Amino acid sequence: MSSGAVSLYDPILIIDHRRLGWAIAILHVRRHNWTAHSLELAPWQMLPAAIPLPVAALAVEEPLTVAWSPRLIGLLSSACCRASA
Repeated sequence: MSSGAVSLYDPILIIDHRRLGWAIAILHVRRHNWTAHSLELAPWQMLPAAIPLPVAALAVEEPLTVAWSPRLIGLLSSACCRASA
């Protein structure tokens, strides 16, 4: 590789691509004429991640063993009730 060549795996170049992506996203959000509220679109935005995310987690992480207890179930259910209220 010549001294003037740029590596695609250069950390500085990767950061610059991220900045460019953020700039494009900000311009799109500010200039687009939205017809729906962002909370109405949230389920549709999360839907594409609903399948690959658990698959990736199962592939990368080791199996989790949860010690289910009445206290844990109570804590989870109270957290769900507070979030929905």
